[in-house]
Formats: sequence, structure tokens, C-alpha cells
Amino acid sequence: MDDQSKKTSPVARQVENIPRSGIRDFFELVQGVPDIISLGVGEPDFVTPWKIREAAIYSLERGHTSYTSNSGLIKLRQSIARYVNEHFQVSYDPNDEILVTVGVSEGLDIALRALIDPGDEIIYHEPCYVSYAPSIVMAHGVAVPVKCESSNAFALDPEALRKVITPKTKAVILNFPTNPTGGTLSADQVKRIAEIAVDHDLVVISDEIYSELTYEGSHVSIASMPGMRERTIFLHGFSKAFAMTGFRVGYACAPKYLLDAMLRIHQYCMLCAGITSQEAAIEALDHGFDEAMAMREHYLARRNFIVHALNDMGLTCHLPRGSFYAFPSIQNTGMSSSEFAVELLSQIKDKPISFEVFSDEIDEMKKQAEEIATWGSNVNVKIPVTNTKKQSTAELIKNLSSKGIICNITALFTNRQVEEVYDAIDKSTPAILSIFAGRIADTGVDPSDIISKAVKLSSSRPNIEILWASTRETLNIFQAEDLGCHIITVPHEILNKLSNLDKNLDDFSLDTVKSFYKDAVSAGFKI
Repeated sequence: MDDQSKKTSPVARQVENIPRSGIRDFFELVQGVPDIISLGVGEPDFVTPWKIREAAIYSLERGHTSYTSNSGLIKLRQSIARYVNEHFQVSYDPNDEILVTVGVSEGLDIALRALIDPGDEIIYHEPCYVSYAPSIVMAHGVAVPVKCESSNAFALDPEALRKVITPKTKAVILNFPTNPTGGTLSADQVKRIAEIAVDHDLVVISDEIYSELTYEGSHVSIASMPGMRERTIFLHGFSKAFAMTGFRVGYACAPKYLLDAMLRIHQYCMLCAGITSQEAAIEALDHGFDEAMAMREHYLARRNFIVHALNDMGLTCHLPRGSFYAFPSIQNTGMSSSEFAVELLSQIKDKPISFEVFSDEIDEMKKQAEEIATWGSNVNVKIPVTNTKKQSTAELIKNLSSKGIICNITALFTNRQVEEVYDAIDKSTPAILSIFAGRIADTGVDPSDIISKAVKLSSSRPNIEILWASTRETLNIFQAEDLGCHIITVPHEILNKLSNLDKNLDDFSLDTVKSFYKDAVSAGFKI
């Protein structure tokens, strides 16, 4: 925008100066691209549990489509009061200390607008949810960041907080567990931050949307600390723990004097949250906690896997103690965040990727395969050589291949299976034959024969590639290469063993003996 346009623009200065969200822009860039998985937005991949969806459906069937009280359904507020008291050890009156909002985002917005006079300083910690600083600025406040370090597991250092407090400081925003780092606070850290807030007469806006997704230790709400209930705006919702992002329903709990100010803004700008979402939320709080905890266990397993994988590939990543985010460092790449994301996108866009059918019925396999094939030109469809009923999928593979669908045929164990599949594949369509060499070896049979014969067959059909699957040892990599395999799948524990290549065996022997001796000494063996 030129100087003349700036002079005449009706856009408010505090809005004009807010940059567009890079995360949101990138999300829009990859949304709908079938062969790209977007990791930029905190969106659970679980479907909202059925009993919660059913409550929403039942609400509509009963014709509950009206406005509710500005504060939200009293039954929901009662459920919120019970849930918060039970899980966070803080008591709120559902009549005038609880407000149902359109997600935590609205709760944060109206909390800031209820508190900020122009020029007031609001402290928040970084890295953080993308909306915090812009929301402060749009409420005519001054956003004051406090950096959280990976060396401290991205927890907020109470002394770092104390150092940025000035006479203009009005409030502090906390979000633990944190988006995007997964940082948490110990009970002692929460206590020290609470003491600082009391000492300086600060309001705390505590966004605890990820509290149920705490993996190490127990989550402690700052509102439960001495002197904090009367100065805390407790924000929570249903998007994360209950996988209800699209329902857009959250809540704010606060002493009456603070909540009343927020309600006055809410009733003019939003009126109320949707009644269908509110009735679904009642079901979530009253009967959905077990499903939330089941999803939490899945997130924990995924956390352990992805953090290990990121570190193995050279992207340093600390172990997040909560939420469902991993926060790897790309510092060693020498790229900015946006440069890295764009480069990654360019690298994988045309690489082959396989998606497997999951039905056990041949007809349903066909439908799934045809759907998967539409996801991208680089998509391969994984088809097992048989179903659990010992029904061959050769005719299915023939049908798909004749339509130009690239199949990755898996669980091949015998020469007969390889030959049958080979004959079924259309001569003009590429395909992958995945021979489970490791599992064959587990039976005491050398897989070299079947691999060798498969490679020989494929030599006259360059569009067919042979894959060595279920690798067991580093030696298998060289066996696969010697036999002419085109592809080999190698787990991380085997890749890690590559550091032993060309190692002097005498030295290796000595290292092994040393480890024996170390174990004996540490065990304290004596005769």
C-alpha cells in the first residue's frame, strides 16, 4: 500500500499492522491436496465420539433450534461447574460465574476486551497459540512476550515473568499444556507464578484447553492456588479432549465481577453459542470422559513414536509433556520456518505414497481402492494377496490394474503367489510386489530364492518393482541389493545399526567384552 492509500484507508491501525498468520496461509495452501497431510493446525483426527454426536442429533430431532440464555443453557453450566470442581478443584456458581462461549477463542477475545484499557500491557509466553498477541493488539493493548526455552521443557520461568512486569501490566495469559510446544508447569511453578500475580495484583487468563492431555505428572490449575480464584479467568472447552472442534463451544469461569464484564460484551457481539453444540457438550461432560481418556492414550503412543522418529532423522525434538503437538527444531537446516515448509512440500509432492485398503471383503476392497486412487497421481493402493478367508485378490488386482491403478501387493510369501499376481497385472500399469522376506526367514526358510525369482520375472516388465519387506538385519540391505531388489523397507532400529559398517571386528569383539564386564560390575557379582 502506497503512502496516499495509507492516509485514506478506513482500516484501523491496530488491525492494519497485524500480519497474516503464516500457519493459516500454509494450511490453506495444502488443504484439499490429497497426498499431503497438514500438520499445521491443532485438529484431532478422531471423530467426535458417537454418544456426543447422537446427543446433537437428538437435540435437532426434538426441534431444539432456538436461542439460549446469553450465558448458555443452565444445564450445561451446571455440568461445567461439576466437571471443573471435580477435575480442577475450583468451585464456580453456574448462575453467574460461568459463561458458555463460542470456543475458547471467543472466551479469550472477550476476556481481553473486558480487561484492557488502551496502553495496558498483557504478558504472554512464547512459543504460543497464534492468536494471543493479535488478540491483545486488537483490544488496544500492548503484547509483552516472555520466551520459554527448550532447555526448560518450554515451561514458563517465574523469574523471567517477574522481570517483564511494569506498572502498566494488567494481566498474564497462560496456556499449559501449551500449543505448540507441549510444555507444562509443575505444581511448584504454578504456585510461584500465582504468588507473583498476587504480589503485583494481576489478572490471569488461563487457557487450559489441553489440560486433559497431560502425560507426565498432574495438571494443576492456577485458579486453585491461594488468592487466585478471585483474579483468574479460567478458559476451557471441548475441541481437543473430546474431539469437538467443529462444534465451536467452550466456556469461561471467573468471579462474578469479571464474568459480568465479559457477558456484557458477549451478549452484544455473539448473543449465545449454538444450542445443538451446547446439548452435545452436556453429554461430553456427563458421559464422555472415558472416551476422552482413550483418545489420550492414543495421543501418548503417537507422541512417543513421532518424537523418536524426528530425533532419528536429525530434527532435534524434546519430549512434550502435554497436548498433542511435537515441536522439532529445524535450526540445523539453516532455513526459516516458511522456507522449510515450502521446501518439504516441494520434496514430497511427487514421491510415491501407499495407502492400504482395510476391508476383508473383495467387493469392498475394490470400492476402497478406487476411492484411494483418486487421492493423487502419486498414490499407490496397497492390496493384500489374499483376505482372511484365503480368497485370492488376483482378479481384483487385474481389474484395478486394467484401470491404470497402481497396486502395491503385500504379504507375498511364495513363488506361486508372486506368479499369480504377476500374471494379473496389466502390462502397461506400474506395480509393486512386496515380498515379506523377514517373515519368511522367521520360519527358517531363506527368502533369497523367492526374491531372486521375482526379480527375474520383473526384468521383462520394468514397470514392476520388487520390494523386500519386514527387514530383520543390516545384512538384509546388502542381500536385497545383491539380488536386484528395487525397494527395501528398513525400520529405524536397523538404520541405526549402519554406524557399525566397516567396524573392525576385533575392536567390536573388545567392545562387547567391555560391555559384559560393565554389566558384571554394575550387578555386583562376587564368588
